[in-house]
Amino acid sequence: MHSALIARGMYYQTRADVPEWQREMADAQRRAEGLIEPQIMETLAAFGYRLAGSEQLWIPRLLSILFWLIGGVAVFLLGRDLTDANGGVAALFFYTALQYSVIASRSFQPDPLLTAAIVWALWAILRWQRQPGWGRGGRTARFPRSGRQLRPWHQPLPQVFQLGSQRRRSPERTGRRERAR
Repeated sequence: MHSALIARGMYYQTRADVPEWQREMADAQRRAEGLIEPQIMETLAAFGYRLAGSEQLWIPRLLSILFWLIGGVAVFLLGRDLTDANGGVAALFFYTALQYSVIASRSFQPDPLLTAAIVWALWAILRWQRQPGWGRGGRTARFPRSGRQLRPWHQPLPQVFQLGSQRRRSPERTGRRERAR
C-alpha cells in the first residue's frame, strides 16, 4: 500500500483534468507515507499510469515481474559461470520457484529491483575477479554502487551481499603474500 499511495500521488500531480481537491488529497497521502528509500519503482509506475491513461495496479506488478526476471538472467549467468549451464538452469529454477519469488514478483514493492541489482553486482564482481582490468573494473564498480543507492546506508541489506562478496577471495587469484611464498 505504501508504494501504491506514493505512485498515485506522483501520477495525480501530473494530471490537469483531475479536480484540485483530488490532486491535493493524493499528494497529502504521498507525503504522509514518508521517504524511506529512493522512489524508483514508484516513479516508473507513475510513468506507466500516464502511458495507460489511468491508475492501473497491473502496471507496477508487471514492473516487479520484469525486474525479478532481469535478476533471474543474472542468477543464470552467475550459476553458469560458477558451475556449468546445468548449474545455471538449476540456480534459475531455484530463484524463480521459491515462495518469496512468487509473492515478491506479484506485489508492488521495490524488492525485486533491489534483488536484481544485487545479483547483477555479484555477477560483475565475479567476472572482474576472474579477469581484472581497468575497463572491466570501471563497469564492475557501477554495479555495486547502483545496488547500494537503491536503499540508504542505514538499511544494510545490500551492503551485506555486495561488500561481503567483494572481500571473498577468488580461488583463481591469490594475493601478493601468497605469491611471495
